[in-house]
Amino acid sequence: MGTLEILSSTLIGSVVSAFIPLVNAEVIVLTAVTLGPKCLAAPLVLVVTLGQMMGKSVIYMAGRGAIRAPWMVSATKIRKVGAGLDGAKGTGSLILFASASAGLPPFYLTTVACGMLRVSFLRFAAVGFSGRLIRFSAIAFFPHMAQGVLS
Repeated sequence: MGTLEILSSTLIGSVVSAFIPLVNAEVIVLTAVTLGPKCLAAPLVLVVTLGQMMGKSVIYMAGRGAIRAPWMVSATKIRKVGAGLDGAKGTGSLILFASASAGLPPFYLTTVACGMLRVSFLRFAAVGFSGRLIRFSAIAFFPHMAQGVLS
C-alpha cells in the first residue's frame, strides 16, 4: 500500500470515527502508525486529527441547528449543563480541551454542546484540534516510547 492510500484511508476512517463511536479513532491512529512507514507517523497523526475535526465540525453545526440531525442529544440536557457554565470564564475552554485530549466528558457530547451553546466555531476548532492532536500524538508515539523502555 502506497503513501497516498495509507493517508487517504486513515483520513476516511477518522472522519467516520467522528460520527460512529464504535469506529475507534485511537485504534485507527495506532494501527496506521504501527503498520505504516515510520516516516509517516507525524503526518498520520495530523491526518487523523484533521479527519476527526472535520467530522466533529459537522456535529457542531448540527448542534448549532445549521444541519438537521435525528441522532442529536436532547437540547434540554445540554442547555442545563451550559447554564451552569455561564458564570465561569474560561471553564468552557478548559472542559472542551479536557474532552478533546482526555475524552472526559466524551468529545462527541462536548461537540454537540458547543454547537447548542453557540460557542465560537473558531474557539471550538482551535481548542478541539489542539486537544485531539495531543491525544493522538501520545497514542501514536506510545509504542515507540514503550519499546525504548522495554529494550
